[in-house]
Amino acid sequence: MNVAANDYDVVVVGAGPVGLSAALLLNQQGMKTLLVEQRAAPIGHPAGHVLNPRSLEIWRQIDPSLARDIRSDSAPIEDLRYVIWCKSLAGPELGRVNTVTHDHVELAEQIRYSPARHAHYPQHRLEQKLWSRAAQADRVEFMPGHAAGDISITAGGVELGVEGPRGKTVRARWCIAADGARSGIRKQLGIAMPGPTLARIASIHFTANLDRLIRGRPAVIYWIYNDRMVGPLIRHLDDDWILMSMLHPPQQPEQFTEAHWRTLIAEALGTRAVDVRVNAIGHWAMTAQLAERFREGPVFLAGDSAHRFPPTGGYGINTGVQDVHNLVWKLKAVKDGHAGDALLDSYQTERRPVAEKNCSRSVENQEEMDSINRLIGLPKEDLEKAHRMMESRPFKAMPLKWQLGLVERLSALGMRRLRMLDDNSARGQRLRSKLRRAAAAQRAHFGGAHGVDLGYRYGGSLSLDCAHATDELCPSDLVYRPSTVPGCRLPHAWLQRDGCLLSSLDLIGTDHLCLLVDPAWRDDWEEALRQARDALSYPVTLLCVGDGEGADATPEDNLWFERRGVDSSGAVLIRPDGHVAWRSRSLPADPAQRLREVFEHLSLAFNRELR
Repeated sequence: MNVAANDYDVVVVGAGPVGLSAALLLNQQGMKTLLVEQRAAPIGHPAGHVLNPRSLEIWRQIDPSLARDIRSDSAPIEDLRYVIWCKSLAGPELGRVNTVTHDHVELAEQIRYSPARHAHYPQHRLEQKLWSRAAQADRVEFMPGHAAGDISITAGGVELGVEGPRGKTVRARWCIAADGARSGIRKQLGIAMPGPTLARIASIHFTANLDRLIRGRPAVIYWIYNDRMVGPLIRHLDDDWILMSMLHPPQQPEQFTEAHWRTLIAEALGTRAVDVRVNAIGHWAMTAQLAERFREGPVFLAGDSAHRFPPTGGYGINTGVQDVHNLVWKLKAVKDGHAGDALLDSYQTERRPVAEKNCSRSVENQEEMDSINRLIGLPKEDLEKAHRMMESRPFKAMPLKWQLGLVERLSALGMRRLRMLDDNSARGQRLRSKLRRAAAAQRAHFGGAHGVDLGYRYGGSLSLDCAHATDELCPSDLVYRPSTVPGCRLPHAWLQRDGCLLSSLDLIGTDHLCLLVDPAWRDDWEEALRQARDALSYPVTLLCVGDGEGADATPEDNLWFERRGVDSSGAVLIRPDGHVAWRSRSLPADPAQRLREVFEHLSLAFNRELR
């Protein structure tokens, strides 16, 4: 491969959170990158807003100040404690779920999961921060206002037409397609993305000071349930709000005019006595889709171009950021000659199962919401039946005006059932009581599925399996169990180094493996590494974490010793993305021979196709 003929190491298409994160990670690795984005500026509305700790950890690895800026600018914790179901903001509350546990022991444990925290942070503000950093990155040429055109795979990588004021044809060794759900790159490559469309959604972004309506019950989402409006009202920073409503088959987004939306906003607020400024009106499809493959030669799909989930759970941005974090260090390893091209096959081997699980969790969350709709007489089966009727030939043969009129009458008839929530009879009281219990049971959706966020585990040849106890892995999506079982993310623990506080995750090198050992056994493992090092072309660094002389970092408390998963003579081998490649619970009888066997296995994984 004539690498010298390429203009760039990598061309990244799409400057959403995933593409911007990829460019910043590539810049950190010293790789010459072209970032192409058809928009001239960052997105102007909130869109996605749930950022999990793993994404913050990745941005923290790029630059600690980036993660701090996001955290300090995000909504305060007291505004995130609840998701509330209500008739309207001015109306009675129907139920709530606590997104932050009341159990002090459980909360203390969750705080120790990561050096970062969940953030409720609107996508347009996130993009602004990432966008400005990408524009200033030394090794990134950023071309906003330019679209990706035709792409072709060549002997040296890819050739891409860039269309716009400074349009040109560029050559790069690799391409990361982070160009969204309608990815032009994916379509050109002929990669199918099967999966159902679950719903069509209309949405409006507006600004209004609603403090007097929410005083006493702040929440991140208000689910509005009344006989004229059903849908989520999402609170963002600076008095920004998003309201959503379902689009039934005959309805078109154009029918949701500003006037129509103002009527719906009034129904959601329970009053018209509010000054509302409309910022943007849009629509989107709720889908559950997964690309058939994530790689086509030198082209890699990431983010929404590779997978699309329902928004229930907030896994879209987070899964995409994890995608590129998994990929970039491997591209660097191949570029530096430490690995063969086949190492890049592990991107799909590792990331596609994670995306598939996250997609399933999102769909489950969506289906669990149906427990509330069933209580009020709006089960999904009835909605699906109505939609099948609306998609039938006889229905479509009617004039559009008739179709829309019938949809309006059917919707009004179905939503009349919501009036039971106002019933003061024993029946109404029982219904409200059931709804409160059903709302409180939505923890998997709104309370944080910590096992999904932090407990995902990679399989394949880059994670050497070893014996482990059942309780070392996450027992469910909701519960995260810190573990050094190979494939898992290295557990977080606070350490001291040179008088500074750092996380165990901060020890990870971006372009080498780290062998973590106790300082009491440094000599044994150092000698073993010296004898085995030539079995693997990829660099390996030994670091000592523990008490005593020779420690590179000293644990702040006992957490590291509780979570390292090995005894004082053991070792844990960490990949540049923070996942465990291998561990030895104690010093082997012949540590040099065992380490050589591990390196020989990894060498095969680095240089031949992963099966």
